Amino acid sequence: MHGDEWLNFRGFGGQYSPKYNKIKLDVPPCRRGASLLNYIMLQVRKELCIGCGQCAINCPQCAIVLYWSKAEIDQRRCVNCYRCVQICQQGAIQEEIQITVEPLKDTIANLRHEIDRLIMRIEKLEYKIRK
Repeated sequence: MHGDEWLNFRGFGGQYSPKYNKIKLDVPPCRRGASLLNYIMLQVRKELCIGCGQCAINCPQCAIVLYWSKAEIDQRRCVNCYRCVQICQQGAIQEEIQITVEPLKDTIANLRHEIDRLIMRIEKLEYKIRK
């Protein structure tokens, strides 16, 4: 395996990169939380890109260029205006959320704590019902 490859997670849309120690989660707009907004990036799905260049032509920040007939987004210039997403007829440009492993571990730990708390409440209710 090359260091640039991303590993796919099973069961939900996401990938992990051992090289960059980052996780990319594909989260639809309706499920995004405000805390995730800092991690949003627009990415080109190379397998869908046909190299028409419409995204590059219509990008107000000139953040998209074509390399080897495939679009590339310069994340330093991109302001997430979504014009490219709207213009791409192939659906090759999508939103991705990139976070490091540590915040994800913290979130999972908080969720586990919340689950334990809820299980205790359920057990107390079941005990009261049995009485």
